[in-house]
Parts: sequence; C-alpha cells; structure tokens
Amino acid sequence: MKYFLRFLGILLLLVLLALGFVVVVATTDWGQRFVTKQATNFLAKKLKTPFRIGRIAYRIPDWVLLEDVYFQTPKGDTLLAGQTMRVDLDMLDLVQGKITLNQVELSKIRLYLDRRLPDTTFNFQFLIDAFDTGKPKPVETTAAPLDLSLDAVALNDVRIRYYDDVTGLDTRAYVDTLRAQFGLVDVNRSRYHLDSVFVSGLGVNLRVFKGVEVAETALKPVNPADTLDLQLGTWQLARLRWNVETEEAGFNTNGTIGRLALAAESFSLAKQAVVLRSVELGNSDIAAVLEKRPTKPAAKAAKTAKTPVTDPGWRARVGSLTLANNRLRFDDQAKARQRRGLDYAHLDVKDLNLAARELIYSPERISGQFRGGRFREKSGLVLQRLDADALYSERLISVDKLLLQTGTAGRPGTLLRDGLALRFDSLAQFSQPRFAKKVAVTLRLRQSQLAVADVLDLVPALEANPFFAKNKTAVLRANARISGTLAALNVPQFEVSTGTGTRLNVRGKLTNVTDPERLGLDLTVPELTTTQAELDKFLPKGTLPNTVALPPKFSLTGRLRGSLNALSPDLALRTDWGNASFDGTLKNFVTGKGQAYAGTAVLTDFDAGKWLKNPKQFGKITANATVDGRGLDVKTMDTKFRLALREATLNGYRYQNLDADGMLAG
Repeated sequence: MKYFLRFLGILLLLVLLALGFVVVVATTDWGQRFVTKQATNFLAKKLKTPFRIGRIAYRIPDWVLLEDVYFQTPKGDTLLAGQTMRVDLDMLDLVQGKITLNQVELSKIRLYLDRRLPDTTFNFQFLIDAFDTGKPKPVETTAAPLDLSLDAVALNDVRIRYYDDVTGLDTRAYVDTLRAQFGLVDVNRSRYHLDSVFVSGLGVNLRVFKGVEVAETALKPVNPADTLDLQLGTWQLARLRWNVETEEAGFNTNGTIGRLALAAESFSLAKQAVVLRSVELGNSDIAAVLEKRPTKPAAKAAKTAKTPVTDPGWRARVGSLTLANNRLRFDDQAKARQRRGLDYAHLDVKDLNLAARELIYSPERISGQFRGGRFREKSGLVLQRLDADALYSERLISVDKLLLQTGTAGRPGTLLRDGLALRFDSLAQFSQPRFAKKVAVTLRLRQSQLAVADVLDLVPALEANPFFAKNKTAVLRANARISGTLAALNVPQFEVSTGTGTRLNVRGKLTNVTDPERLGLDLTVPELTTTQAELDKFLPKGTLPNTVALPPKFSLTGRLRGSLNALSPDLALRTDWGNASFDGTLKNFVTGKGQAYAGTAVLTDFDAGKWLKNPKQFGKITANATVDGRGLDVKTMDTKFRLALREATLNGYRYQNLDADGMLAG
C-alpha cells in the first residue's frame, strides 16, 4: 500500500506539472514566445528558404494571431508578407470535427502568386513539397465531410499579385477596407449566405492574354443535389477602380465608381433568377473600348447536330434603381468617327441620372417605371427629362405616362407626351398585311413637339435628305389620337404645325396601312395652311416646274376618300391669288399609268398669270368645268369636258359668260 500511495503521488505530481506547463504556455507571454520558437524551428526543418513569423499570440479557446509574417520563394522572391493575420474561432469545436471561424482578419498583407513558363507549377509549390511525405494516403470513404462555417471576414490594406502563363492571366488587385458578414456558410452543401459587405477602396488591373493550350478534359456530371446556394445580402461599395484588357478579343474596359449600393432579396444559379430590392450607382465613369484589329478569314463552322434549346434564360427583378451623376463611354476604334450627330460607335454620355422602379427582365417580358432620366452626349444631344412606364412582352409593347424632353436654352428640343401601345400575337405580323387585323394600335400625343435637330442627332444619315438639310432648326408640334388595328385605324385627331406658318388638322380613318397597294383612307381636312416660304423648305428642289409659282399663303380644306390609286377628293383651295376646288375621282395617279379622272373643278378669281409666271398672257379666271377622261398626254388623252366660263382675262382681253362642251382625243 505504501508503494502504491507513493506511485499515486508521483503520478498526481506529474499531472499537475503537465497542467501547470500547459497553463503557462497557454496564458503567458513566455508561453506564446515558446510556441513561436517551436513553430519556427519546425518550419525551419521543413523549409529551405528564408521565412519569418515574428509572433504567435492566442487566447484559448477564442483566437489565434500571427504577426510579422514573411515567406520567400526558392528564387528569392516574396511569396507572402503580412503585418497581422488573425483568426477568431471556437477551438473546442475542433474536438467534434467542426471548424467554426467567427472572423478572419488580415491587415497589411502582400501576396504574390505566379506560374511562369517553362515552369508549370506555382511559386508556392515548395510549401506543398515540404510537407509531402511521398506516401500516398489511402482514400477514406467513411470519413465525415468537412464541417466548416464562417461568420465574418475583415481585410485591411491587402494587395495581391497573380500572374499565370498557363491560363493567361496577369492580375493586380488591392482592397483598402473590406468587411463581410455571413448569415450562413455551409461548405458541404455549397451554401453561402452573405448578410452584408462593406468595401472602401477596391482596385483591379487585369490583363488576359493567350495562355498555353491544354487538352480538354471531360467535365464531371454535376450532381443536382450539389447546387450553389448563394445569397448576396446588402453591399455598400465605395471608391472602386478597374482596368481590364483582353488581348485576344481586343476588348478593354476601365472605370471608377464613387458609390455602389445593392440590396439583394434572392439569387439562384440553378433557377437562373435574381431579385434585388435596390441598386444605387453614383459618381461613376465607365468606359469600354473595342480595338481595331486585322480582319481574319472566318473559319468554317463545323457541322453539328441540332439539339433543342432547353435553357430557360435568366430572370431578374429590381425593386428600385438609382443612377446619379454617371458617365458612360464606348469607343469602337475599327469605325471612323462621324462628322456630326450621335455616333453610336464613339459614345460619351455624361451626367447620366435616372430613377427606376419595378424593373423586370425575362425571356418573355422587359418592363419598368422610369422617372427623371437625363444626360448629355458629346454630340450636343441633351436629354432634359425622361419619364415612362415601358413594357415589352411577347404580345404587347407599350409606353405609358411618357414625358420625353430634350434641348437647351439656345437649342429648341423635342417634347413627347402621353403614350403608345401595340398589341399583337407575334412581331412577324407587323410585316405581313394579311395579319393587319391582329395588330392593335393606340397612340396619344398631347402638346408634343419634335425637333428636327434631334432627329439628325439620332440618325445623322438623314442630313443627306433635302427636307432635313433645309430644316435643321425646325420644330414640329403635334397633337394626335389614333386607335384601332393596322387593318382599320381611327384617327379622331391629328394636328401638326411648324409654328412658322404651317398647320395640318386631319381626322378620319385609314385601312390596310401596311399594304401600300390596298391602303385606304377616309380623311376630313378641316385645315391645311402653309406658306410659299414653308413649302420651299419642305419640298425637294425641282418638285415644281420653273414655270409655276406659289402664292405667299394658302389653305386647303375638304375630304379625301378611297385608295392611293382610286382617290375621291373633295377639296377647296384658298389663296391670295384666288381660289380653286375639285370634287371627283382620280385613278392610277400613283402608279403613273392609265390615269383616269372625273369630276368638277371650280376656279374663283384664280390669277393664272401669277401661278404660271405669265401675267401678260393670263389674268384672273372664274369658271367651273366638268371633266371625264383618261390620260395626261395631249397626244393620247381621251377626255370629255363641259366648261362654264363666267369671267377670264387672256392676252389682255376680258371674256365673260362662255359655255362650251367638247372632247379632247389624241
């Protein structure tokens, strides 16, 4: 018994000494220095390159800290240099096979990774080799999967350089401050739920070049149960900068973002769906460049068996989008710059602002409510305001609550108000007259105006058109209401004016508007007034013969019925040089062959001398005539007429009360 008690006492003393040593190592600075020295000695036996771990600190069971860390590659380059690397974790969970990371914090880290030919391994391969025993480990089929969770990540002044000749990547990235909070991280089930991300100061320089061609390997089939579950949470990003260059594609993009805020509701790669509560982008400058590259002959496409497309496509919904003080630039260096107008290959949009709500994108629908849109482009085009509820779907295109305003103080602009709706079964119906009844149209324009200068900015090629060339500063004002189908359009209101002497007021019906050969009309013209100066600007040069003049002012009223090649006009013309009217039918005047005409024409104080620029031979004429005939050529025409001349002056002689019946036959 005495020996047993002595043995028990010695054993208890050893246990107490061991516990005391553990307590000293775990709780004192001396213990932490001891652990640092032992870890350094262990690594020194494994590594043949310079390294340094200035201090290992910890508090069991809460956290581990490494300070003044440095590792050098066998080539003498820096692999890793860092001021502090801290991991907050639950050490007791390690006993249960769990890795619970409360926070990973890195400060003043410099990491350099590269893989340069002819070497095809990374510069950290020496670390892997140092701990490689050379004996293959048996594959464990019964081991439990890694149970790892992460709550937060904090980065302060982190710089990373990555260069890879094999994949063709040259990257430099930095982050000044990053804070990320996770709601859930489950590596086994690929579940990564972000709660919040805050970034201040983030930059990426990326160059993508041609890497080493490697043989393609068959991809393993994706396990449907192993799908990525990613939740984005809320993001607050500030002071972003990037420069991306893709050498083979000849595409570069660079830019800065002052502020980007994002609040996500859901995100699913498997379902290809994303829902964002809000997105805010402010004080950004984003540029994209397509380089001019030599044209390569197109490679013959290999014949492949057609397979049915089953990809449903992405779906996205954004509750609100706010753009404030942004700049967008695009430059296609392969295309020459235009002399004027909006150059779609060389865009520079400044002061881009927009507030949008309920944005939806899917293969079947694109829609949104837009308010307060404005920008200015280097061409001179200035969008003062854009409001609209827009929808594009498989059977409906609509723009409602429209307010589009352009222009500046020294340049009158466009103002479009109200809306447009097009209903159809397919877009092909617009170009197929037999489906005209299937396309419904509703158009409303209220107190609107269109600046010709804006049209020329959007379509610079129209400057070659005489009308646009002579009316660059013109502004057309309009009110309109149109409804019905392309087979039968009702036009209760259509008013256009130039503000400088021309007014058009038309109402009525149009039929078969997509088929010129069957186009029908029944239009009442309460007012069409214009001036000789206006027509000189609107009509192409040479439209009127040199022997015909126009009065300073004139107006036209009446009605037009029929089709383009079977027109029944009942029109009255009033001018400073007399009045004229015609009520009858005109056939084949558009086709230009087999013209026929019948009706009654009335002239009242019609000063033919002024109209024909020959006042010595012709004077005023008051008469009415009934005609019925064919042809316009005197040599071939066949026309019957009845003339009632009340008064006319010809060659200085005055004629009155002359009636005549006759026929003109070629």
